[in-house]
Amino acid sequence: MGARPGRVPRFVWRQQPVDIDADDLTTLHTLPFRLQDDKIIVQARVNGGRPQDFILDTGSEETVLSRQTAERQRVRAVTYTLSAGVGEVGLRGLQLAQVKSLDFGTLEVRNLPVLIKNPALRGIPKREGESFSPLSIGMSMRIDYKNRLLTIGRHLPEVEADVTLPMRINRLAMVRGLLNQTHPAYFVVDTGGEVISISSEMASSLPASPFRRIPLRVWGTSGWDREAFLMPDRTWTSTRSSTGTSAGRAEPPRAEHPPGLSARGHRRPQVPRAVPGDDGYGAQRAVARTMTSGQ
Repeated sequence: MGARPGRVPRFVWRQQPVDIDADDLTTLHTLPFRLQDDKIIVQARVNGGRPQDFILDTGSEETVLSRQTAERQRVRAVTYTLSAGVGEVGLRGLQLAQVKSLDFGTLEVRNLPVLIKNPALRGIPKREGESFSPLSIGMSMRIDYKNRLLTIGRHLPEVEADVTLPMRINRLAMVRGLLNQTHPAYFVVDTGGEVISISSEMASSLPASPFRRIPLRVWGTSGWDREAFLMPDRTWTSTRSSTGTSAGRAEPPRAEHPPGLSARGHRRPQVPRAVPGDDGYGAQRAVARTMTSGQ
């Protein structure tokens, strides 16, 4: 799950933030991606530098840079903020800055506010990397898993979908679902997560299970979550509608018998990997999220 920073006063920024050319706002921008550890990774340039990996993370409200990238591209922090995320640290300090330009293929975004993960977390299995979400800059996107292509644009052309889900935006994209057919909840659509997860508060409200809880080693944006565990007998079913998040796949995004749900220590319900398009058997097709129409 991505970071949730505090609000920044507009006067902090010297230039108009999120500056995109009018032509780029009316153009579809398509770039290739690769899948690594169940994450979508694309190449981008910070301040005209060399191409580097960025994780597509729709669970984050801001573009994120590592301390190393910020130092190399001379991105200077303008203030500090606190961020809440999964992990034992809870609230962690981050730096806020503004990059001169961020280029994803043919799309250039100027004066983009970013979070710098400084100070960096210690004792985690790998270095914290860069991430971004087109939704955070008001753009829509389509993920073509079959052809490994990501399309970004203010308006996406209509396509025929097998299943659509209504989507609401409240700082993050969310869809409504049911746990065990009885417990409704809103789930964050998070491409940066690796498993479907629910909050510990939601887990405690479910009926007792005959299966044991399996401890997990989970690292989030705020470090190691020592209280995370696997619930192997839970099911998640997405609600269906004629409008919403489009998923072009043969079967509806319904997880009758998933490998399990993980429950984490945070209180706000969320579901990383609650993304239609990957049924676990290689039948990956396409997923689209349209900001302007709530789909």
